[in-house]
Amino acid sequence: PNSYTPNPDNRSKEFKKHHYEYVDKFESYTEEYEVAKCIDGLDEVTTWVRNIARDHENSFWLQTSSDKFYPDFIVKSKSGKTVVIEYKGDMLKTTDDTKEKELIGDLWASQSDELEFLMLYKGECREKLEGLLK
Repeated sequence: PNSYTPNPDNRSKEFKKHHYEYVDKFESYTEEYEVAKCIDGLDEVTTWVRNIARDHENSFWLQTSSDKFYPDFIVKSKSGKTVVIEYKGDMLKTTDDTKEKELIGDLWASQSDELEFLMLYKGECREKLEGLLK
């Protein structure tokens, strides 16, 4: 708990299932805030964390060809699965960076039946995550 040192978002108290008292700030990314609300509201979720970007000592990251990649959310489900989620705006769906991150995330998740990686886009949270968490 002492290693999770977020820049606290002023909406942190809205979340009931975030693993820590404060959620790392969403900055101007209102879409990521909407994903967080969706995650927090799913019955299958026991706890989740807003991953802190660029904290290579304390945050979860995956290595890309050029740098480290810090997925946005880490979710634990009642079934025991751990789902790592990267949210991208629709304008980034087809970029090489997004494709590489999804490939690396899928490779990471393939190492265990208890792991999942999910690349989410606007409006997909509930439909994609509900089935995956069961």
